[in-house]
Amino acid sequence: MHYDFDITLPPLTAKADMIKFVKPVCYGILRKVGIYFRGGCTDLAHVKIYHWERQIFPTNVDGDYAYDDFTIEFEEYYPILETPYNLTIYGWNLDDIFKHTISFMFLILHPEVLGRPELRPTTEEELTELLGEYEIAGGG
Repeated sequence: MHYDFDITLPPLTAKADMIKFVKPVCYGILRKVGIYFRGGCTDLAHVKIYHWERQIFPTNVDGDYAYDDFTIEFEEYYPILETPYNLTIYGWNLDDIFKHTISFMFLILHPEVLGRPELRPTTEEELTELLGEYEIAGGG
């Protein structure tokens, strides 16, 4: 599922008064994130992305995203497998005159679409190839 939406941050919104935007998403694995700062934000509009009550992007909890005419895109592997299936954006805007709109994109795939790795026991031949000649301790 592909999600695309905008948030608008009014002027003079302090970090202490962050605005909360809750975005419902589907069950699955968050695989791609895009954040688009339009020209004019001049590093004054800030955002963070949370899942439940935990900041997930940026990973450092004291960090946030704030840019001007810049796009952040990255691949990720973040499971969203328990309800509520929401991502929450917190934002604030230190600009004293202008509101700023920031666009977001999330790509969430169902786990079965990603496939599961095939697990099988390692054969004796594969062990010999990896380790060379070996002897199992306590073996006969």
